[in-house]
Amino acid sequence: MNQEQRIISAMIHDRKAFDDVAGYVDTAQDFSDGAAIVVTYIVEYYKNDEYAESIDKAFLLDQIRTAYPKQYASLRPVVDDLKSVSIPNVIDEYRGLKLSRCKQFLAQALLGGDEKEQEKWLEKLTAYTDSMGSDDEGSIYINADIDAVL
Repeated sequence: MNQEQRIISAMIHDRKAFDDVAGYVDTAQDFSDGAAIVVTYIVEYYKNDEYAESIDKAFLLDQIRTAYPKQYASLRPVVDDLKSVSIPNVIDEYRGLKLSRCKQFLAQALLGGDEKEQEKWLEKLTAYTDSMGSDDEGSIYINADIDAVL
């Protein structure tokens, strides 16, 4: 099972797992096309039933079959092949990857001197670290004098 399947499995099997990552899931960036469709239906399912603790996979597949009859054969394995996962470990893995990706994009923006991109990724990094807790890797200095930092 690959990473996106582990994340989808966690979201399907546990509402709390979904709630933990819902604020920073980017279906277009984080998932393949087929998995993004499944995640869209997961979001809708939990949005329509605020008391649902998990998702009925058969219901989810029926919804996908109705909306995407031609792609259903390729989308079905995304849901059918899901296995039980360690939800806290998968959520931690996903959070770590999101944080790492954000840091990489921020570093690229800093090296490229693109202030608009720097601001965008710094805001995302701040939002991620605020929602995830500190990663204890130290501080980020922008436009700081190196002698003052050291």
